[in-house]
Amino acid sequence: MKSDKDKINEVFENVNYSIENPDEMYDDGSDNAIDLDGDLTIGEYSIEPKANLKGADLSGCNLKGAELEEADLSGANLTGTQLQGANLEGARLSGANLERANLAGANLTEAWLDDTNLKKANLTNSNLTFAILEGADLTNANLQGADLSDAFCDGAIFKGARLYTMDLDSVDLSLAKMTGALLPDGSIHD
Repeated sequence: MKSDKDKINEVFENVNYSIENPDEMYDDGSDNAIDLDGDLTIGEYSIEPKANLKGADLSGCNLKGAELEEADLSGANLTGTQLQGANLEGARLSGANLERANLAGANLTEAWLDDTNLKKANLTNSNLTFAILEGADLTNANLQGADLSDAFCDGAIFKGARLYTMDLDSVDLSLAKMTGALLPDGSIHD
């Protein structure tokens, strides 16, 4: 017999997220609730394309594969959130906290990640083409295999970030802070 938590995790992995008038919601005492039929609400927020999630606390949520293109997540708390394979194309994440978030394989094409906390985030094989990372803090982030083609990285902090197996030819990192970054050739940036 599956527990409610197991059912919730199964739903998060297999549906596109949107809010529908949630009547029977799982309540674990937090602001996160889910209808066991598959509809998701995080507090008062809808998880769907172009959603207004500005300032939302989505920390620790499992949003694998979520469709959040052009959503406004600026200032949101996404600490430790599972966003593997999520579609965040054109999303606004300015000033958001994504520390320790798992964004492996996520689509962040043209996403606004300026002044975003991405410390220790997993961005393995994510697509960050044309993303705006100005002032973003990627300290100790894993960007192995990520695509940063034409990303805007002025003032971004890559201290201790893992950049190996990346093609850095089409990204200008001249104004980024690279101290201790692990580069594609295996060297450590001074």
